[in-house]
Amino acid sequence: MKIVHPKINSKIEMFDCEINVLVIEAPGFLYELLTDIKKQINNFEGNTVLSICNEPVSFHKYVELITDPLAIEMNSRTIMKKVLVAMEKCGQDAVYYERTQKLMAEIETYINDLSLNFDTEIECHDISFQQILKAAEVTVADEYSRLVDRIYAYMELIREFEGDKLFIFVNLSSFIKNEQLQEFVNTVVGHSFRVLLIDSHDFERLEQENHLIVDCDFCEF
Repeated sequence: MKIVHPKINSKIEMFDCEINVLVIEAPGFLYELLTDIKKQINNFEGNTVLSICNEPVSFHKYVELITDPLAIEMNSRTIMKKVLVAMEKCGQDAVYYERTQKLMAEIETYINDLSLNFDTEIECHDISFQQILKAAEVTVADEYSRLVDRIYAYMELIREFEGDKLFIFVNLSSFIKNEQLQEFVNTVVGHSFRVLLIDSHDFERLEQENHLIVDCDFCEF
């Protein structure tokens, strides 16, 4: 996976064995780049190019942009819809099929039995397994004492239900101290996540990182 931009001479290549750190010291260009990436995630055209095996691919499909880690939604409507679809599919496979059918039959019988206590004729219509899952108000665990653990859990969630993506974090070093940031790097590299840290200022170098600085004069280091 690779990212290129007309104003950056260096190519930013993603490898499983390291993370990339891009420090942009020019505020105007930082805004321009992030706005461009966000537009493309929303399915608009832009100047930044993301490619896999030298073939351009969609930011919308392959990139997760986190500009505020405090605003991460573990239970967004999009994610929960995919969780429910996956659970419904799991409930219909060979391992769970009989249990699923038995459960639904028992629920329907129970509702019919309850209806017999009333003079009014009450009918129980067909119940779907998805309706049962929705009624259970299934959610993803979202209680973490450390922000770094919550971020990692979010990445695992996205990978499981949306597939492998490039995670772009903006100014993450402002939220997490260096020791925890190094721990985060070790974890994501160990699990082959692709990560790009975009920062407005340089910070202490991390192990297993590929570091690029673009200063205010667009010189690259």
